[in-house]
Amino acid sequence: MSDPNHRIVNAGRLVTQKNQELLINAFGRFHEKHPEYTLSIFGEGPLHEELAEKIRILNLQNAVCLEGRSKQLHKDICDAEIFVLSSDYEGLSNALLEAMMMGFPCISTDCEGSTDVIENGINGLLVHRGDEDGLVSALTLLAENAELRENLGRRAKETSKRFRRKEVCQEWAEMIERVEIRENKCD
Repeated sequence: MSDPNHRIVNAGRLVTQKNQELLINAFGRFHEKHPEYTLSIFGEGPLHEELAEKIRILNLQNAVCLEGRSKQLHKDICDAEIFVLSSDYEGLSNALLEAMMMGFPCISTDCEGSTDVIENGINGLLVHRGDEDGLVSALTLLAENAELRENLGRRAKETSKRFRRKEVCQEWAEMIERVEIRENKCD
């Protein structure tokens, strides 16, 4: 495989919902102009063989790796350059939040959850669900613009701070206090 610093990563179960097939197809097109990049997909699931076959059909065996499940994902992806979430639907994706916390520039489909944390062009890039052309364009934009990668990654890390345990607990405590005050006024 190529330079590990030009690595794009994805993490999630290998199931239809996560739509890694879209990512592999888009990466194949992107890779034609950017052969220095590789794609690592972390996760296990029933679509492993189907995705492996897609990789073979597109002749991407030297550029795309189905890594399997990782017991130390942070360590395994820390040298990557870009994180991509290609899901058709999500809640609030833990993988996306973790990538943002690590300071990765992130590309995500505009599924619910992602749109709650990513402001397109501010702290990440959003593409329409199932939009292969849009994903190729987003990958190309980040690959060709180091300053944008750096800015999106920095802002993603800043955004992710509001999802740390301490901040979430503080928000819950404040919300409970407001409810109690309201209830006391109603008594």
